[in-house]
Amino acid sequence: MPLSSAELDVIGLTASLAATTTLILLVLGTPLAWWLAQRRSHASAMIEAVVALPLVLPPTVLGFYLLLVLAPDSPVGQLWQELTGSRLAFSFSALVIGSVIYSLPFVVQPLQSAFQNLPKGLLQAGATLGANPWDQFRSLVLPLTRRSFIAAASLGFAHTVGEFGVVLMIGGNIPGETQVLSIALYDQVETLRFDEAHRLAGGSGHLLFGTVVSYLPQQWPGSVADANVSLKIDVSCSGTSDFCLALASEIPSAGVTAIYGRSGSGKSTLLDCIAGLRHPDAGTISFGKEGWFGQGKPTPPWKRRIGYVFQNTRLFPHLTVQGNLDYAANRAAGAEAMPRDHSGRDAGTFPAVVANAGYAFSGPKATGSHWARTAQLASVNATGRATRQFG
Repeated sequence: MPLSSAELDVIGLTASLAATTTLILLVLGTPLAWWLAQRRSHASAMIEAVVALPLVLPPTVLGFYLLLVLAPDSPVGQLWQELTGSRLAFSFSALVIGSVIYSLPFVVQPLQSAFQNLPKGLLQAGATLGANPWDQFRSLVLPLTRRSFIAAASLGFAHTVGEFGVVLMIGGNIPGETQVLSIALYDQVETLRFDEAHRLAGGSGHLLFGTVVSYLPQQWPGSVADANVSLKIDVSCSGTSDFCLALASEIPSAGVTAIYGRSGSGKSTLLDCIAGLRHPDAGTISFGKEGWFGQGKPTPPWKRRIGYVFQNTRLFPHLTVQGNLDYAANRAAGAEAMPRDHSGRDAGTFPAVVANAGYAFSGPKATGSHWARTAQLASVNATGRATRQFG
């Protein structure tokens, strides 16, 4: 027997509640999950515990206190009454508020875990290719954590569909307004209408089946330098108690400068400082008239207009080789136009620094995949930025 119009209304109201809740949770939960993934402090630990509270609180307890907060005689309820002219408790809006709070950990925690496991080096590589923080999040973080977003949305949607205690406490059982699937099913079982309960349970099964299917794993698809400008470095920094790098040098933009030394002598640290991926403890870094460090606020990597070929090749795994090349080229095209020489290549005033020429001489074991290193070098060259390589 097909579903009645009243049963279809119940399923439609439940789907609307779950979709609205999931959308709000993704909008609010994504920045919260990112903040929790990037911070390690007492405040973040406290907020993380509050987010996880619905996992341990009985739903009826949470619903009871939400009912007190949303009641007509409460400050929140009175403010809502003045703004909208309608009550907040026992309304669809109350169901949305309760569902957002109750399903919050099911969206935030998967996203937080995905953000914490994201290789930091990929974001650093994106920064040196000209991607600002928002660009990094849009073009790297979102694609690389796509499956986690699908999982978070699926869990949030499915958990909202299955809510009972919270929605019963703050929404009651008003047909057409707050009577969601779980409440209607309970009502039918309580009155011994088992045939109707079977049909309604079947409808909810179809609704949740589509959510589960969406959760299943998916397949993923050097410039000409100006000889009159130089890079000036006078820095000191320490990584550990037994390591300290102190260097004062002026690197001309003409020609190639090689930096070599034994393992642990500070080559990588120096290049990270030049690229803006870490800050020295003291000193200055400047390029021509541009003060990159030690002269006010440090210039971020995406504004230093330099290229960096990393020792451990950092290609973006969600992009093809051509996609990696286009990632750099598209950001170079969006940057401020630079003068070009007769060959059509950028002729900006940027130094070419080749650090620890191991890239040119070391074997496959040291450099990893040759095609990957070549692709990253080509990606950096596509920006017209200065090239920095080290082995």
